[in-house]
Amino acid sequence: MVTYSPEGTVVLVSAVVVSAWLVGSVWRFARKTDSLMEAMAQAAFIPEKRRRYLSILSIEGSLVLLTAISWGLGQVGVIPGSLGGDIVAAFLLSGMLTVAALTWVGLRPAHLSAIELAEFRARAPQLLYSLAFAPMGGTGRVEDREPRGMGGI
Repeated sequence: MVTYSPEGTVVLVSAVVVSAWLVGSVWRFARKTDSLMEAMAQAAFIPEKRRRYLSILSIEGSLVLLTAISWGLGQVGVIPGSLGGDIVAAFLLSGMLTVAALTWVGLRPAHLSAIELAEFRARAPQLLYSLAFAPMGGTGRVEDREPRGMGGI
């Protein structure tokens, strides 16, 4: 038997609207390949953008876990049915907003001055090295690398 759920309808309609907006945003930025690549690099390397991006990503993850906890508590009867549905719907709607915010922050390149852009491009090799080798115990600084000569060959 199918029952009507107002919160289910709101979540469904919101998911369709956010999905359409996400597809449109990605398509629009994908047409400008340079813009998309620049936005991705900025999200990874500009500290302010990276901080904002990771903060939103953390909130999104928390909302997924809270949704699962709320749903589970509703299923075992700790939270009454209609209240549980409302709580899960609120967490799902909030999660959709964070997905939209993540896309907006991640795809929208910052407007950098010529000096900031030159500095960003000059730091890129060092930043890439630090991302790749810092987890293996390196300092992440290019100038601290030991030369890798031919060894004993």
